[in-house]
Amino acid sequence: MLKILAVVPTKADALPAAFASALAVKAEVRTIRSAEEVDALMQDPAARPTLVLWPASISGMPLRDAAIAVMMVDARVHQCAVSEQDADAFHEDTEGLGFLPALKVRPDAEDAEALLTKLKALGAF
Repeated sequence: MLKILAVVPTKADALPAAFASALAVKAEVRTIRSAEEVDALMQDPAARPTLVLWPASISGMPLRDAAIAVMMVDARVHQCAVSEQDADAFHEDTEGLGFLPALKVRPDAEDAEALLTKLKALGAF
């Protein structure tokens, strides 16, 4: 089963119910509060996720730095982020980090299905 680690630093960043429910059909979704918690979980190979889902902003650390920290431990871990940026700007900001296309700020069940389809195409499950 897929393991998705969703970084949810505040209630405002909570995964919308329809999105979370659609992901939970094929994945174990775990929510944590910070990039530091991601780093701690990445140190345990058994706890490593298939995907880290980042919020639109992370307190105390730029998204690029948080993503590089994940890649330094295991570059096979997929990463995706919620973003208000258009697709081209997001791609430009995350180029070279292997990010999946950004999710809209309030992703829904269709976005979850699209994300799962991308992960399947990448051989994640």
